[in-house]
Amino acid sequence: MPERLSTLTLFETLRESARIFRANALFFIGMALFPALADLAGSAASVHPDADGASSPLHSLFIFLSYALSFVLWVAGIVLQAFSVAAICFSVTRLLAGEVVTIGSALRAVNPRAVRLIWVFLMMSIFSCWPLVVALVLARVIPWQSLIQDSWTSWAMAAFVFVFGGIPIAALFVRYALAPYACVIEDITPYSSIERSVDLGHGSRWKIFWACLVLMLPVTAVAWTLQWELEQHAAGFWFFARFPAAFQILDKLPDFAVQLIAAPFLGIVLTLLYLQLLEQKEGISLPDVLNGFFAARRSQPYEDEEPGPWDDVTDSSQEIGENSVGIPWSIFGAKDVPLKLQEEAGILEADTSAASTDSDSRKANEAVEGQV
Repeated sequence: MPERLSTLTLFETLRESARIFRANALFFIGMALFPALADLAGSAASVHPDADGASSPLHSLFIFLSYALSFVLWVAGIVLQAFSVAAICFSVTRLLAGEVVTIGSALRAVNPRAVRLIWVFLMMSIFSCWPLVVALVLARVIPWQSLIQDSWTSWAMAAFVFVFGGIPIAALFVRYALAPYACVIEDITPYSSIERSVDLGHGSRWKIFWACLVLMLPVTAVAWTLQWELEQHAAGFWFFARFPAAFQILDKLPDFAVQLIAAPFLGIVLTLLYLQLLEQKEGISLPDVLNGFFAARRSQPYEDEEPGPWDDVTDSSQEIGENSVGIPWSIFGAKDVPLKLQEEAGILEADTSAASTDSDSRKANEAVEGQV
């Protein structure tokens, strides 16, 4: 591990991420396998029964179950993606410290904040994707046929959606990209995680953007090229024409294979970038994080944090006595942090009787040794 993460350039950050990924390739591929399988199953479930077929109760039931299964798999993909990103963030910090991490231990570490992590991803999706929704609606409303020639209509719609939907999404994604890592490392609420991503990433937006672009652009191009080749050669086979769900799975396989590598690698890069920004802007190093810095700082909740549906852990404090100071959940909490907090609050008092007894005993021994 580099002595100071804050001194790493973008190229050195990518190289360090590649080193971490290569040293633990099976582990990170296993972490990305669960959400990737959910997406693959969702592609197969997106092939619904023909609604124009025989209008029987059984056929209607099949249609309902098909759409219900698609929705369930979509939700499962979001949940598993939230767990995967959080577990990768936790694992990278532990691996940088030279510890051994397993898939089970990483998932168990982030499990107590499951609802909070899911809310982070939902809020990121809403805050980042709304320009695309608006652009798609406007592209359907604008009368393109009356403005340009019919041969250019599709190109004009695509350019409109890209300019007014795609570019704003990229800018907003970079703005909120660090929110899951703030939620995991600092153990704060989803809304505070969004604010933390905005504040901590200020001045480093281009670095985050280029880190994501350098990684995602080539792998996306490879996936799209492979998908185009499969569509050209496999779409005409009678098997895939008869079983469209099988064709959807085949068409999704390149994206599935790329996701197993790109998703964990991006998680490693963004975790390192977050740790760099902590060290650069606030002087909080990785040892400070691992030794429970944020657990100690979060001994009392922030004033601007209101209770919400993400507060899924009702009582995670460690208590000693009736009036003890509770410490919030943190995967990076040091073992002696609760005792230190209680000593600072004056709840734990020094055992003066024991100390005086030890002092008297030591003086008596010294007197005996002096007489001898």
